[in-house]
Amino acid sequence: MSQPCLATVRGELTQIKHLPPLSHTASRLLQVLSDEEIDIGELAEIIEQDSGVTARIIGLANSAFFGQVNPVNTIQNAIIRVLGLNIVKNLALGIAIAGAFDPRACQAFDLDEYWAHALGTALMGRLLARQISSDEAVDPDSVYLCGLLHQIGTLLLAHSFPGRFSSALTRLATNPDEDIRSLEREELGIDHVEAGEWLARRWHLPESVVNTVTSVGDEDYAGDYAAQVALVTSTGNWMQALLRGEPYPLAEDSSLDNLSGLNETSISILETKFIDQFEELRATARTLSR
Repeated sequence: MSQPCLATVRGELTQIKHLPPLSHTASRLLQVLSDEEIDIGELAEIIEQDSGVTARIIGLANSAFFGQVNPVNTIQNAIIRVLGLNIVKNLALGIAIAGAFDPRACQAFDLDEYWAHALGTALMGRLLARQISSDEAVDPDSVYLCGLLHQIGTLLLAHSFPGRFSSALTRLATNPDEDIRSLEREELGIDHVEAGEWLARRWHLPESVVNTVTSVGDEDYAGDYAAQVALVTSTGNWMQALLRGEPYPLAEDSSLDNLSGLNETSISILETKFIDQFEELRATARTLSR
């Protein structure tokens, strides 16, 4: 695949003159992301300063995907009864970051599908990461956050170049065997991976996110986050296939072969349970895109 020259990439990115800054909520969540001492009340107070993030997390906690019988009405209840502190922290950050963009002018961009892909990748990636042997040093919560944000560059393109990005997506829909990054480069001069890396660095997101956004799909990546990249790559590809209605047995994905603790049987069990709840996941994703 041909690479655009660095000057072209920088030139396109400098056209982004009105990129919204991170919200106060997102900035505060970034500050406490690695704080293991933060308590439930403090985290809830930060999130509740943003009514949009609050509504989406409570909506997700009440969704059929999590099977709650009694309604969840507060962030504290969402943490304690359904999601847990670290997932809520990462989910709130992902929602707050995505909220900086308005992709509605990009006609071919499907925000419901974006969130289904992101949420499914995050959830399955975290489940797999919890089964990996400790010597791999994979943080399930970091995998979850990276799954949520691994295609953040597509939001940037939809927000900043709605017409040209819509053209690339329309061409992909007509010719699904085409490579989306090649189409993006033809239409925009950059692709969503380059845009995502630029954004992650500009907003000083965690290094694990920067590396994953940059390296997802790179079979030659062998850096400090290789196991995490492999998980996000495989689960991201699997989710994309599910959304298209295409067969993609996750247990047969070679990206997972070198991760100790995972085997075809354990992966298949998780995959079956997940697919049984796939429609509930899509409904849950719609609560995040509103």
